[in-house]
Amino acid sequence: MEQEKPKVYALIKMQLSRESLARVMAHDDFEKADKQRDPRMLWEIVIETHLLNQHDKDKDAAMTRAQVAINQCRMASFESLADFKTRFSLRLIIYETTWNAEAGVDKKLIIDDSTKEIYFIEKLDPDRYLAAQLNYKNSCVYPKLKKRV
Repeated sequence: MEQEKPKVYALIKMQLSRESLARVMAHDDFEKADKQRDPRMLWEIVIETHLLNQHDKDKDAAMTRAQVAINQCRMASFESLADFKTRFSLRLIIYETTWNAEAGVDKKLIIDDSTKEIYFIEKLDPDRYLAAQLNYKNSCVYPKLKKRV
């Protein structure tokens, strides 16, 4: 595996456009990743530098786009549950980081886990997961009756 690291590193680096490569090379940890030819470290830098659209001058528009992206994120009929969870989680991270980039320290956006669960379950493919969606909704609407002692 160690012998393949430089090849994977070079493959990732070759796929970046000039603008993207310049943004990655400006990162503080790029020299370390370049010396070690570590593809994982390079990929983490790519994610850090490309998670937010740095060309957006209007933060309100970026926040709106991030909110629309998470609202429109639906599971495709051909998509596996794991792939959808990864895509949904990334859009959620983009939404939170876009919001928190503008907010001050005292106004951080924190989304409850229960809210994330509801969003995720509602976005599942209804043809395959309708029973799970209905069970979840019914358990929220009709809480279980307490047992009599």
